[in-house]
Amino acid sequence: MKYLRSFLFMLLILTGSAAELLSQKTVYVTADDLKSWVSYLASDQLRGRANGSPEMKVAAGWIADKFREYGLKPIMPGGYYIQGYAYTARKKTVEERNIIGILEGNDPVLKDQYLFITAHFDHIGIRKGATQDSICNGADDNAAGTCTLIAIAKEIYESGLKPGRTLVFVAFSGEESGARGSRFFVANSPVPVKNIYADINFEMIDMYAFR
Repeated sequence: MKYLRSFLFMLLILTGSAAELLSQKTVYVTADDLKSWVSYLASDQLRGRANGSPEMKVAAGWIADKFREYGLKPIMPGGYYIQGYAYTARKKTVEERNIIGILEGNDPVLKDQYLFITAHFDHIGIRKGATQDSICNGADDNAAGTCTLIAIAKEIYESGLKPGRTLVFVAFSGEESGARGSRFFVANSPVPVKNIYADINFEMIDMYAFR
């Protein structure tokens, strides 16, 4: 778990509130939390989270529920966490969604700057013609990265830490199809792009980081 703490410390340096973390002794995210979350996203039940699949819709809803549970607010019009979009692949329309949650900054000067914390949650689905296990579960690529977003949100929420800059958490879909989700987000950002301070993206961070 020391790696998660390091991630959080780096994040809070960028938000202007690292001193608060140094005074915190309790760790609010456990290895069991992370194991449970990754095990669900990478389970056979979600069939490899291929873009456009019903399982991706289920995964998106689960992530949105976790964002809500750990204090992130919706930012899309109508009070939604979901940013929907569509693209064409192999002459078919693929409907997908990004999940976005926001935590407003506490510093009157810095709160109008946005620090992004991102990861993609899609994977490649099922391998056709595989002779044994055909589901590409995508635990490291990228359930682990996605669950790191949830872990950071939980740690901040339950510890009561107050970041200076505003944090925007985004779980992208469409990465395995050419970074479709992140490209759509940048072109249709719900916050001013000019005010984005930095982006910390978690990709294939390895399960050892959770120990």
